[in-house]
Amino acid sequence: MAMSAFKSAILIFILGSLPAPLRPAADELPRGQIIDRVVCAANTEQSYALYLPSRYTPDRASPIIFCFDPGARGRLPVELFRDAAERYGYILAASNNSRNGPAGLSSSAMQAMWNDTQSRLSIDPARAFAAGMSGGARVACGFAQSGSFLAGVIAFAAGFPGAQAPKKGGFIFFGAAGVDDFNYPELRRLDGDLEKLGMTKRIVSFAGGHGWPPAAVCIQAIEWLELQAMKAGKLTRNSAMIDGFFAKEEASIGASETAGVAGEVYLLTRAVANDFRGLKDISSLEGSAARLAASREVKKYLQEEKDMQATQNSREAEMLALWNQRYGTENSGTAIASAASLIEELNRQSKATSDSASRRIARRVLQGSYIHAIEESRSLLERKDYQGAAQMLELAIAIHTDRPQILFNLAAIYAKARDRRKTLEALRKAVEQGYRDAVAIESDDSFQFLRSDPAIKKILTQIRN
Repeated sequence: MAMSAFKSAILIFILGSLPAPLRPAADELPRGQIIDRVVCAANTEQSYALYLPSRYTPDRASPIIFCFDPGARGRLPVELFRDAAERYGYILAASNNSRNGPAGLSSSAMQAMWNDTQSRLSIDPARAFAAGMSGGARVACGFAQSGSFLAGVIAFAAGFPGAQAPKKGGFIFFGAAGVDDFNYPELRRLDGDLEKLGMTKRIVSFAGGHGWPPAAVCIQAIEWLELQAMKAGKLTRNSAMIDGFFAKEEASIGASETAGVAGEVYLLTRAVANDFRGLKDISSLEGSAARLAASREVKKYLQEEKDMQATQNSREAEMLALWNQRYGTENSGTAIASAASLIEELNRQSKATSDSASRRIARRVLQGSYIHAIEESRSLLERKDYQGAAQMLELAIAIHTDRPQILFNLAAIYAKARDRRKTLEALRKAVEQGYRDAVAIESDDSFQFLRSDPAIKKILTQIRN
């Protein structure tokens, strides 16, 4: 998504949408259950998954989180946030339209959701947030930095558009990434960038790769929003709630100390001290953070983090360079062997039983290269560069050989290029890996030139049987 296009789309949204009045609709929506599809009254092409907490009432304005999934799976983030939303009274609205792609898709989705929820529900305009994962996180961050209508953002597995830090603050930020996520270094780097801006922020990690986090992290995110609302005077301070949040954080620090990784203890201790400054006595936490910061163990940990990022960047560049050399170069044979060897090495390291720097790097490089290959293939396909699009999907398949949908997508690209042999070969492999959607093959115009071909008829019969 181009940054200039994104900013233009955001500007149109801000100018066209903010004045919408708060007027709860007369019709009642069910409470305490997920509604998979609410169709926007003013734009029936747009819809969103909705969750209203059991205690929601039009007589009292409620906070809201607008959610964006990179694959337009509205229900998914609502399910993850539901328990916390129920506990703390948040409305959840997650687009069924916004997905990775042109900026206008997400802008239209946000505008439609904003207008529709404003007309149907009673929303606290000072406590409207956006949340997203991966490309959806970049959408959420883009909205937050481009206007004043959002109080904050929850970003999982990615940060701001273009992986750049914002130029200014004005909103609060909660971020999280799995330790095996190829975007983990970006979130760690963003932590320092936001601190330089003086922004209120919290960035956490969890065991896992690139994707939505466990529900426990979503609960932590909303509890952090509650804490910040009390600090900012948007909510009445609740001492029991603050004490409960603080006890959870102290337990996390204790568990981290037991694990024995001084660098993680330091980062967590410093973050908790920042969060509870002005709410609790944090002098002991500040003293612990200062001592840890001066220790050799923490300095070593921070340097190792930088070294891991540099190694990750180097291996990703090596992967793409070898893959590009596979086609039409005098070194193609060597490149093919080297690329296969690199993928094999990374796969072996990624399957190690215990966590380590090499395992994390391998998992990040493999998943990052896989997603890059798919996204680059999609971009090349839009430009009708069928050869380039196919080459990038072949990289994705070399990394994950058992993804039938990707094999089908590769077959469709070859079909657009009218390459009979490679089309049929990719389709056969897709079926071998479990592809079973005969209707998709029959309805896709790309395969029109093979309609009467006995080979594809055999494949369709195999699927149906």
